[in-house]
Amino acid sequence: MKNESLQQLLAKYQEGNLSPEELAQLNRLSYKDETIAAAEHQARGIVRRRTFRTVGLAMAGAAVLGAGVWLLRPQGESVLVAERHEAPTAVEQQPVQPVETIADQQLAPVPKAAPRRQAAKPVPAEAVPETVVTPVNEATDDAPVVMCNNQCDADSVISDIWKFLTA
Repeated sequence: MKNESLQQLLAKYQEGNLSPEELAQLNRLSYKDETIAAAEHQARGIVRRRTFRTVGLAMAGAAVLGAGVWLLRPQGESVLVAERHEAPTAVEQQPVQPVETIADQQLAPVPKAAPRRQAAKPVPAEAVPETVVTPVNEATDDAPVVMCNNQCDADSVISDIWKFLTA
């Protein structure tokens, strides 16, 4: 009897002659509410699994990327030029000439038209005598040597210059 009434209600639904009470009975006989609830529950589970999978893959990718950056970072500390314990070069050992002020210099009048210089002619290598220039070394071993690159601290450079000038 249930199948007959279900078939009759479906036929009326297809024709469009179904009343609201018959529609409620058709929904109850066909288990429409339970079917829709079960489908929504399955859909939420599928969405939740896909979301967790996507978030998990993103976190794993971020962890791998972070580990790669950490492993590829520079291991050694850069050595500053001022911290090296090497012997200073000949250029650094030359004595410092005192700076003359403008009052110490005798100013000469500047000529209005300076004569033009002619280009120097190339000199063959055999004609140039070999001379070895040795710099005058007046610095002692305990005298501070100021040398720095762009990684020096400004305070240490100033203190090194002050030590050099007061020595």
